[in-house]
Amino acid sequence: MKIGDKVEKGALLAEVDSREFVTRREAAEAAVRQASASLNYALTDLRRKQSLYDAQVLARSELDLAQQAYDVADEQYKQAKANLATAMTQLGYTNIVAPIAGTVESISTQEGETVASNFNAPTFVTLLDLSRLEVWAYVDETDIGRIHAGQNASFTVDTYGDYEFNGRITTIYPQAQIRDNVVDYVAVVRFEAPRDRILRPEMTASIKIAIDQRKNVLALPIRALRREGKRQFVMIKTGNSVARRWITTGIRDDSYSEITSGLQENDVVLVGGSDKH
Repeated sequence: MKIGDKVEKGALLAEVDSREFVTRREAAEAAVRQASASLNYALTDLRRKQSLYDAQVLARSELDLAQQAYDVADEQYKQAKANLATAMTQLGYTNIVAPIAGTVESISTQEGETVASNFNAPTFVTLLDLSRLEVWAYVDETDIGRIHAGQNASFTVDTYGDYEFNGRITTIYPQAQIRDNVVDYVAVVRFEAPRDRILRPEMTASIKIAIDQRKNVLALPIRALRREGKRQFVMIKTGNSVARRWITTGIRDDSYSEITSGLQENDVVLVGGSDKH
């Protein structure tokens, strides 16, 4: 197995030296056999003394002692079985299997390397499930109030140029991320990537979040809009002349702005020095 290999769930990843754990299991099995023999003897002795007591040839105190010995032997047998179960479980941990299907991201321990017995949960192999990646969008504190779970989002990565991946916001972390004195909040975007475009962890993404949407509305390229003070206008062509037309705008994205009043669908608007609708 090497970095980059794909593994299935349940596949054997590593084997830990099991000699110590085999010895523990064998000792636990021997303890169970000894406890079982003691329990059988205590049961036989209890039944014999019960018969003698019923025949009124044995004192009650002797029967009580036999009952107590049986109860102790029974508890010792149960404890021995529990110890055996623990030993079996520990022996099973010597086979490290893949908990998920994924791709080998790193290998921390090589064949023949010693792992300390007191090492708590050592990492042998790190697996990545590339089909379950998510995007972390860092949203400025001034905009986070308009972001909520369920909103549609899209993003691009440098390796695939202008191709847009579509997703949806599933979670917004309540804890702020402060970087260079800028307060951001993480919005998690879940998506399903097409099979012919493989994304990898730590890629840089440019994200767009659809805060609001309008359908069947009049829109113009942003470069067609002009401003005078707090008012906006466009230049429209009427016949052989050009006139100013005051307008009111609505929502906008990086390229277009909604026109809510001031224009009709067939008006000819100058955009960047040319006539366009």
